Amino acid sequence: MSVEFGDFRALDGVTATFPPGRVHALVGQNGAGKTTLARVLAGLVEPLSGTVQVGEDLLSGGSVGEARRHGVELVHQHFALPADFTVAQCFELFNDGPQLLGAFSRTRLRRRAETLLAGAGTDVDPDAVIGRLPIETVQAVEIARALASNPRVLILDEPTAVLPPPAMHRLFERLRGLAAEGMCVIVVLHKMQEVFGVADTATALRAGRLIIEPTPIGDLDPASLSRAIIGGASIEAVPSAHEPASSAPVELRAAGLSARSSAHDASAVDVSLEIRQGEIVGIAGVEGNGQRSLVEAIVGVTAARSGSIWLGEADVSEASVRERRGRGLRVIPFERNVEGVSLSSSLWENHVAMRRGRGGWIIWPKTLRRQCKEALDRWKVSYRSEEQQAGSLSGGNVQKTILAREVTDDLRVLIAAHPTRGLDIAAARDVRAALVGAAAADAAVLVVSADLEEMFEVCHRVLVMLAGRVVAAFERPFDVERVGAAMVGGDEG
Repeated sequence: MSVEFGDFRALDGVTATFPPGRVHALVGQNGAGKTTLARVLAGLVEPLSGTVQVGEDLLSGGSVGEARRHGVELVHQHFALPADFTVAQCFELFNDGPQLLGAFSRTRLRRRAETLLAGAGTDVDPDAVIGRLPIETVQAVEIARALASNPRVLILDEPTAVLPPPAMHRLFERLRGLAAEGMCVIVVLHKMQEVFGVADTATALRAGRLIIEPTPIGDLDPASLSRAIIGGASIEAVPSAHEPASSAPVELRAAGLSARSSAHDASAVDVSLEIRQGEIVGIAGVEGNGQRSLVEAIVGVTAARSGSIWLGEADVSEASVRERRGRGLRVIPFERNVEGVSLSSSLWENHVAMRRGRGGWIIWPKTLRRQCKEALDRWKVSYRSEEQQAGSLSGGNVQKTILAREVTDDLRVLIAAHPTRGLDIAAARDVRAALVGAAAADAAVLVVSADLEEMFEVCHRVLVMLAGRVVAAFERPFDVERVGAAMVGGDEG
């Protein structure tokens, strides 16, 4: 099977067989072709050549309806359920089976949803609005929606990217149960511990080519699989962040800060924290517990309801986003493709979008393109031209494009929200090294992540948010059980 997008070959002669009754991990770096393969199987992308066969049925390709009729369902990395719909409405929206006959009835719609949710083992109110549900619950509804058609093949594209450890373990148990019932489960994953924690086989892609065909997990080990993914190069460990001096000045301080995000997130309530020069502090918590409200208030996207925010010696509680950036505040946002870049704009336009205009009113595109190229090359971004649209890059390269813009010589405070979400091993390592490097250059770094392993690797301290409040604080050496318990209200550090 081969797929091309313009002059880019996303899949190159890939042939693989995924037997039923197993959990198959699909791995590879960003841009390796994993999501493209998943979308071809689900009928979203028509291959340039090759076919898709489900059991004895040969699919023509490029038709979601045909793929679903033959039992293929895809749970997307970025959830597809409309945020303003109820759970019951979403089930009917994606219903390709028998429609409800007769006059429209909310009661009948609700009952059908209850039946489907119960059959999928999901305890959710059918009248709940999708946008108001926790991330883990939305994912459970997505899976229940996919299972409603009794699929033969269930594909999940990076399903662990938004889940805390307990939810991830519950998901893995669920997938193993579905495989035990005879379903073919294909899961796109990045982390070796997840691959070896759930999969029966692993398949590796690199640059659109099949490097390892579906192979029993017992015949592989993390080191050899990692080498296959990255092409034989070794991944160096991220250097440890040195402990900041106790006398180092505080670069970021929030005192009694309360704020409400415009997104579906708990309000931040009476949050106080201090981060010194050279210090990396993590904010852990199940998503939706006030992390976004806190970050948006510090950045200046939303106004604080009460409390104060200080950058160095300056009270910036009433300052604009531009003024805060002028004092060295930089951000890796929660949604890189929405808040971090304009996907339809060129790389050089994205790179200069947040400049403070030190060159006056005159814009010199040639100079700006050169500066963009120098920054992208320094960060080892894989791109063809500064005129290239940001949307044509892989997730890891988009993230490094944001870092190339945000991590500058005048950086004093860096806020990184889910900085490695959805990134492959090598790209994640580069981003974590950038966080440590920023701290080594005396910046104060605040990391928001549901990935405890990531925070334990780079952070000096970890704070836990629950229902909008900081409920626990931990220092090295971290105890994953205690931090995980605090995230769900079972430990206050």
